Amino acid sequence: MPSHYADLKAIPQAEMLQSQVVAHIVQTLHGLLPRFGGRIGIGFPAYGQNRTLGGIVRLFGSETDLDDLYCLLQNTGLSDYALIGRIEEVPSEKVYAHARFVRRQPKHGSDLRRAEKRMAAQGLPSEEIWRRLAAKAAKRSACTLPHIFLNSKSTRQRYLLAVDKKIAARTEGTFNSHGLSLGASVPLF
Repeated sequence: MPSHYADLKAIPQAEMLQSQVVAHIVQTLHGLLPRFGGRIGIGFPAYGQNRTLGGIVRLFGSETDLDDLYCLLQNTGLSDYALIGRIEEVPSEKVYAHARFVRRQPKHGSDLRRAEKRMAAQGLPSEEIWRRLAAKAAKRSACTLPHIFLNSKSTRQRYLLAVDKKIAARTEGTFNSHGLSLGASVPLF
């Protein structure tokens, strides 16, 4: 369980929305976090505020790992976009719950195409296929989770990073290269 934390608070920019500043912070972290082997996670204390991730990215890890990350952040220019807070011990007396911040990937329609092929193979009439597909599509809406857009360094394409917050028991585990949970929970305070 992470023993320490540090906050990165988005600095308002004249030409950028707060969500774009947070995306820049997460993009920068995404380039650095793989060096730590899943030991540093992130949380969003203002998650859901105005349907966004909020303006604070909270880093969780050991004091040593966060200190090493802090040194790496000094050379990224991130201080132009975020106030980098001090590394502090997690205030156990203020922790009211634990949560997992996980990536959710919205479906883009390939599941509907596969369902259409399955129903056609079953010999259903086309009217029935379209009725069922319309009902299935109606249940699914556009991404309503707080999200940001990032740029892939390998493919040079923009992609959506939708984040879901799940209240969970205190759980040991690791984090992915975005700092999102692969089983570990982070404290909420």
